[in-house]
Amino acid sequence: MAITTILKDILYKYIKPEDVILDIGCHVGLLAQTFPNNEYVGFDILIPENVFKSPLVKYNECAVISEDSTFIGRILDNNNPMENRVCKFSENHVKAESFNKVLLENPDTTVIKIDIEGAEQGFDFTNLPSNIRLVIIEWHDKEKVIPGFNKVYTRLPYPGYAKLRVDEIWEKDE
Repeated sequence: MAITTILKDILYKYIKPEDVILDIGCHVGLLAQTFPNNEYVGFDILIPENVFKSPLVKYNECAVISEDSTFIGRILDNNNPMENRVCKFSENHVKAESFNKVLLENPDTTVIKIDIEGAEQGFDFTNLPSNIRLVIIEWHDKEKVIPGFNKVYTRLPYPGYAKLRVDEIWEKDE
């Protein structure tokens, strides 16, 4: 999920200064960089050297997977940098934590951002803690619905992409 000008404008509208952000699939910490004054916890399979650093930011080099799945989504294929490949946790030697465990270990979270190339399909959103008011997701199953949340934005146009990518922001029902 690239943080384009369009996406920044949308995020500034929904993310508040007091929010605690849980970023699953954080890569270089673009969301932490966009909101440097928010408390932030990021997870990714690989935390690169050029990751955004701040005292409010904590990174975990770790995959986040569903309770009953070993699927961790798509990873970059080193033989062909322009292609992603589907992989299973069993094929890789990476640390993994369950989505539910990550939520329990980060009880102050109010905003979740997920961009993990399809691995979110096994996540159970039915029992999200009550303090989570916003879910920002690059969704790979277009029919999925997050119970108790309203879709507030979809279909962000990305300049330079041939196809429209579907990204969604879900806000908790009042």
